Amino acid sequence: MSAKVALKQNHIQQHLAVKRADLKVCNLKKSFSGKEILRDVSFKICSEEAVSLIGANGSGKSTLIRCCLRLIEPDGGRLEFFGQDLMLANQRGLRKIRSKVGFVSQKHNLVPRLSVLSNVLHGALAYQRSPRLWFQGFAPSVLREKAMHCLELVGLQDFGSRRADHLSGGQSQRVAIARALMQQPEFIIADEPVASLDPQAGDEVMELFVSLVRKEKITLLFSSHNLDHAIKYSDRILGLRNGEIEIDTASSGQSAFTLRGFYE
Repeated sequence: MSAKVALKQNHIQQHLAVKRADLKVCNLKKSFSGKEILRDVSFKICSEEAVSLIGANGSGKSTLIRCCLRLIEPDGGRLEFFGQDLMLANQRGLRKIRSKVGFVSQKHNLVPRLSVLSNVLHGALAYQRSPRLWFQGFAPSVLREKAMHCLELVGLQDFGSRRADHLSGGQSQRVAIARALMQQPEFIIADEPVASLDPQAGDEVMELFVSLVRKEKITLLFSSHNLDHAIKYSDRILGLRNGEIEIDTASSGQSAFTLRGFYE
């Protein structure tokens, strides 16, 4: 590590020390079939920060993201969201923490046969457990109005009654973003959110997504294979290689050229 990089990383750590950490990961470990995927991964993300996670296929990005939500169970280490130990949480406690954390994946996971509005309403299930929310006709008017507002934010206010399986890839991902916003999250984790889109649609959706996250003061962790996106839309970059965090550095001053080694 160069003296310049070390100085920059030291500055980041000093900056983070005075801010509230929404997510703390300490010595996280995960193996599959005896193969180590994550090795003592440690980092923290502070309130309203946007952090990108980069690394080649097989570096452990998706595993790390799913471990952070306990969608898969880590083998060891410590996870804290908003000061609460996720590893010690029971199912009720886990649901409460997850209700504050939105998740956007590259596979938007919409319900094809339902309307766009109904899909967005599902975001409210984080704080309204009624199964009636699955259908827009039964949802309270205040929630329908909020869902329409979320669709307006992503430019799809005229698509509420359209079936989800009649949307393009870019439109589907916008609906997934609206659904995440409907959840009223304090934190959003996004796993390759535009990887399935063509370059132009990916640029448009990413620009919209991050601008809305920043406007709503939501903390963000997103993984990306697009180094330009990772640099442009984050405050910090975490570089994962062979299951270990190799860099934790400010995005400013970085370039795709200097980071390309993470994909070689």
